Amino acid sequence: MFDPSTGIDTYTITYSVDDSADCVTPGTEDSETFTIQVLEGVDAGTDQSEDVCNSEVRTMFPNTTAVRNFYLNFLDEGVPTTGTFNPSIESLVARYNSGDQIGDFSTTYTISNGQCEDSVELNITILPNLSAGRSATVNLEEDATETVDLFEELEGTPATGGTWTFDGEEVDGTFDPATDEEGAYVYTVTSENGCTASATVTVIVGTVEPGCTEENTPAAPTVAAFDDCAANDPTINDLVITGEVDAVFTVYSDEALETEVDQTEVLTEGTYYVTQTNAAGCESLATTVTVTLSVSDAPTLVANGECTPINGTIADLEESVSANGEITWYATATSTDPLSRTMTLVDGTTYYATSTNSEGCESSERLAVTADFCPIVIPEIFTPNGDGINDKFVILGISSEYPNHMLEIYNRWGEPVFIGKAGEDAGWDGTSTEGSFGSGVVPAGVYFYILYYNDGQTAPTQGRLYLSR
Repeated sequence: MFDPSTGIDTYTITYSVDDSADCVTPGTEDSETFTIQVLEGVDAGTDQSEDVCNSEVRTMFPNTTAVRNFYLNFLDEGVPTTGTFNPSIESLVARYNSGDQIGDFSTTYTISNGQCEDSVELNITILPNLSAGRSATVNLEEDATETVDLFEELEGTPATGGTWTFDGEEVDGTFDPATDEEGAYVYTVTSENGCTASATVTVIVGTVEPGCTEENTPAAPTVAAFDDCAANDPTINDLVITGEVDAVFTVYSDEALETEVDQTEVLTEGTYYVTQTNAAGCESLATTVTVTLSVSDAPTLVANGECTPINGTIADLEESVSANGEITWYATATSTDPLSRTMTLVDGTTYYATSTNSEGCESSERLAVTADFCPIVIPEIFTPNGDGINDKFVILGISSEYPNHMLEIYNRWGEPVFIGKAGEDAGWDGTSTEGSFGSGVVPAGVYFYILYYNDGQTAPTQGRLYLSR
């Protein structure tokens, strides 16, 4: 019996039988050696769920990295942040940006160590916001006497039932020029789920907007041409815009300046139009800016049908991949740490490749490639003549694929001449370790082998080989 609580380590176990057992031929014995590896367990922590207002995450969701970090911050302290998400962060972001912004956004976060694995459920429920409308400015003449309903001055479609404050004190939402002070009156509306929104009505007494003229209208702002990688998901906020001090910049997607683009919107390749509005509220002509985004296509599989060499490395996978630039390999579809090209492959494991083009842009999509080791090939001839070429009968890759295998060699009269076990010196060098030959060199000729895979499911393989000296 083996107790895993013995500790984290690799244990070598040998089971032996000899002729002290009734069923064993007198004078004979045998043993079998195997290993048990006890791995350190993993703990993904506890399930987490949180309600958030859409206004709290709206500026975050165009950015995949920001969303990933948002979920990782939910994890219990000490939980590794190198795990995987299912569904992926990319799919959650795509769902949000497609218009489905309200509701549960759940993902399963999994960490692993070898065969040890643990998962935790992370959920955020995005709650809808009420609209407080858009802020506005009210200009009253010095001798104005009419009371102003501030709610009526808000632009857009503000929700009713909110509260008004002035200098931190609650007010009734009307402005009486005879008794009230000019300044900023803040309207705040709160939904049943606790999400809030605010807008401001600024009242100015004695200053009437003079209107915008050529003299008080600012010049068009300066905007730098924009080149970036599409995979970086750059936003409007990444544009480099300069203009007057305290000016407000507005970006439009159309030359008619009718469709304003939010600062957090992801840029697309094409033309944008940027204006600046000064403190007097006068908007400039538009500056045209061209956005160029470099796209690197993900690698593609080459349909050559070739298998991966046994004990091959990451570099060997590239034989089955075509790319328009430098290839980088990752352990998962979302990991950020590249794998070394010299790392030994694990049969049946999936690796992920990106392509970086000449402009330094890495593909946003990753190609999944599964290592499919070539079948084990048993040689039919070997020549143990000491020339350093084919001097041993070696079954390449047998130890990695079948770590508990055993190889038996017999001469044409059925006498054993060699028994090799996993973990011992690989291959047969043409000398006898069994039977009547003792430890001598066996003659050239035909020999017979039996290969026991000892994996609990694969039947032994029998065959012949020719030894030539």
